[in-house]
Amino acid sequence: MNITFLVTKQSMPHEGAVRPFLNFLKGMKGKETSGVALFKCGPKLVNYVDKLDITSYVLSNESELIKEKDLLHTDFIICDDSFLDSRILSSLKKKIRAKIVVYVQVLYGIHAISSCFDLGYLPFKEKAIFSLLKFINFCNY
Repeated sequence: MNITFLVTKQSMPHEGAVRPFLNFLKGMKGKETSGVALFKCGPKLVNYVDKLDITSYVLSNESELIKEKDLLHTDFIICDDSFLDSRILSSLKKKIRAKIVVYVQVLYGIHAISSCFDLGYLPFKEKAIFSLLKFINFCNY
């Protein structure tokens, strides 16, 4: 199974959008074929990933991303829920055969996962909206 993580416009290796992916890659090292596509990322992050001895693709524009043949043959592309990642994946989805997995970092606009299960602090209107939003599929790739 080939898994590729898409990381866009991040500069530091310990930022919230990057850390879960890099930890996952470290844990999978030697078990599965996996790598990370660093799209328009800063040099500190690129250097950190190079030291991890994992497959990485350093890409500076969308045409490079589309032409990267290894990415086109991956089984899963995992990314976070940023608008940039969604836009890139929308342009890629006709060219790749991979299943898209979106890692949602912020649920209902709340940063603490435990707060998501108690909507009692919200006004009635927002409580109704967020209760209904649970049933809508936002990422239909």
